[in-house]
Amino acid sequence: INGTYFITLTADRLEVIEDNFRFVKIRMPVKEGFSWKGNTHLGDNPYQTLYNFSNDDNMADWDFYFDTFDPTFSYKGQNYSDVWTIESVDEAYNAPIIDVNAYAARSRYVDRFAKNVGLVYREFEMWEYQPNPGGSGGPFKTGFGITMWMIDHN
Repeated sequence: INGTYFITLTADRLEVIEDNFRFVKIRMPVKEGFSWKGNTHLGDNPYQTLYNFSNDDNMADWDFYFDTFDPTFSYKGQNYSDVWTIESVDEAYNAPIIDVNAYAARSRYVDRFAKNVGLVYREFEMWEYQPNPGGSGGPFKTGFGITMWMIDHN
């Protein structure tokens, strides 16, 4: 099994449980600038068993918000109509890594939903770079990044 995915639709929200992480992906009303705490169901440091980084220390505080409505969105040759962009975090420190002797980190999460289709694009990146001066093993980078997009639908 690659993972589990469970969706709950209520009168005012869309909740998703993905690999035992519960997110509030969409809240009503759907309008530019409307925000909500989409990670309130996550515990402290939800990725701590998988990654040795501190990016996830404040995930419960991330503000999800409707950023823009686009009449069209294109990615990798696919065109989608009536697309809402939902942003939640876009933070970078020394990223891309310019100073290899300094700490660096990147946290980025964005979803795009098309009307009558659903999720058509996701970008999720969380990593941390430690220069580890004087430590054994030298510098290291830990974390993950994924970009997903819809290639076909009914």
